[in-house]
Amino acid sequence: MKVTKEMTANLTAEICIEITANDYQENVSKGLKKLQKEIKMPGFRPGQVPVGMIKKMYEKSVRAEEVQKVLNDSLYNYLDTEKISILGEPLPIDNKNKGINFENTDDYKFYFEIGLQPEFAVDLKSIKPTYYTIEPTDDMLNKFVEDIRHRLGKFENPEEVGATDVVFGEMLVLNTNDDAENAKIKTSFAVDKIADENIKTELIGKKTGENITFNVRNAFTNAVDRASMLRMDNEKADNVQDVQFTISSISRVEVAELNVEFFEKAYPKQDITTEKAFRERAKKDLCDTYAKEADRYFLNDVTRLLIKEINIELPDEFLKRWLSFSAKNEDDRVKIIEDYEKYRDSIKWQMIEREIVKAHNIDITEDEIKNYYKTSLLINYFPVMEGETDEDKKQREASMEKIATNLLENKEQTKQVFDYLYEIKLTQVLKNNITAKQKSINIDDFTKMVMEERESK
Repeated sequence: MKVTKEMTANLTAEICIEITANDYQENVSKGLKKLQKEIKMPGFRPGQVPVGMIKKMYEKSVRAEEVQKVLNDSLYNYLDTEKISILGEPLPIDNKNKGINFENTDDYKFYFEIGLQPEFAVDLKSIKPTYYTIEPTDDMLNKFVEDIRHRLGKFENPEEVGATDVVFGEMLVLNTNDDAENAKIKTSFAVDKIADENIKTELIGKKTGENITFNVRNAFTNAVDRASMLRMDNEKADNVQDVQFTISSISRVEVAELNVEFFEKAYPKQDITTEKAFRERAKKDLCDTYAKEADRYFLNDVTRLLIKEINIELPDEFLKRWLSFSAKNEDDRVKIIEDYEKYRDSIKWQMIEREIVKAHNIDITEDEIKNYYKTSLLINYFPVMEGETDEDKKQREASMEKIATNLLENKEQTKQVFDYLYEIKLTQVLKNNITAKQKSINIDDFTKMVMEERESK
């Protein structure tokens, strides 16, 4: 076997692979002997079919299979040994590979065209993107503060229903189009979520043990919320009309006062003593919730700028042929040529990204994926309970470890986690190594900017 390379242009080359009978004949003989043992044919005992008959029937296909194996191994071993970095995959040169006959020929020559990766340097300091810190609107901040006050407020069980209370009880389905009629459902809902003001007014002032009859579709217009409250699937919930709700208990939250005690509960050991300082800290929390969107926009912007800034010459005609070769039909081939600039940018970014990954040793380990499962997903199902003993902790962590290990076996889900963690690491590397302009922007303006850019593309 002999492999040679001849440059055909700056970034393309032709590979010639010469294969002789010595490269494959031994495996052909083994393959035919194996077939002789396995094939059953009328008139012959198992394993006794004459070798000549086996050769006549199967030698051509076995030879073709073994030559293909040698061809693939030799091609990719050569590229690996010679450290040749290629774009796409080697393409067979049809006009030079015509006339190959696996029936009578012993020696073969196969020709491939390859596209070569160009040399280039990635200078992250050459671009000046903008990193947007997304800030909430005043209304969002006010709502967030109120949510914290409710969460840390004092719970009460009043005698009468108020406008902001949550009521618990049993709901009796009075009429429906299916077997849910007369069903009794233990449920709860917030009074201020009721859409119909008449129903809401009738409920306010009711006491524990009293009931109210109303049209559930008018009270809760959101189909998903209604189904959740009725503990039914959406289709069955859509059929429910009138219900009778009997109150078993009432829950009310007296919102926490904006004082030092509340500030300490909300943000322990932060030394927050004024409402202004508290709102600033709450604002930071809200900004952090938008950080993923800001990072994603930053990564997209950096990608675009690096593709534009770094001069990378590509073997365009070869890439068009390679992309067309992989197309399923003529329509796909036409579309590929029409959209070649998009494919070209994608290929350039893959090359740039590969260099960044190599330069900064970006990698995601199996332990990191497992740790993500435990700290971000499973912790919600295995929370640290008050008064947890060392033995409790040991059992909880052992359970999480076992489930996380099992989750790793789900290749699709694990690939999603890998991609998520990889994007976080890549973005952080870019943030650490690029001097970006910092700019604050409220969420409404940020959303408008993203939508306008999307529409322009």
